[in-house]
Amino acid sequence: METSPQKRDFDILKSLARPPKSVITTFHAGFVLLGHPSNQAKKWDYAQKQMANFDRFINELKNFQAEKCTKEVANEAKELIADYDKQSVLNACAAATWMFDWVQNTVQQIQG
Repeated sequence: METSPQKRDFDILKSLARPPKSVITTFHAGFVLLGHPSNQAKKWDYAQKQMANFDRFINELKNFQAEKCTKEVANEAKELIADYDKQSVLNACAAATWMFDWVQNTVQQIQG
């Protein structure tokens, strides 16, 4: 079941100077799916900048059209999070679990 992001989750995530690798990688995968350049999306400061405007970021997620995302991009995102599961992300930072859910569900939707 996919959880919904809350403003407090963003506040927690943005405040992390050095989040666990699973959190950084989960957001990297999410931004790749959203069409952000991978070389930028892998940097935590990039994620923090994207999360700075809660409403804009939520709209980007809501307006995402899976049918416009290629299977190659979905495979890249899947490979990025392959070493993690929801529990490991939850243990690292509960505020990031919604993004992990979104990435997993979106990859499954694209891959069919």
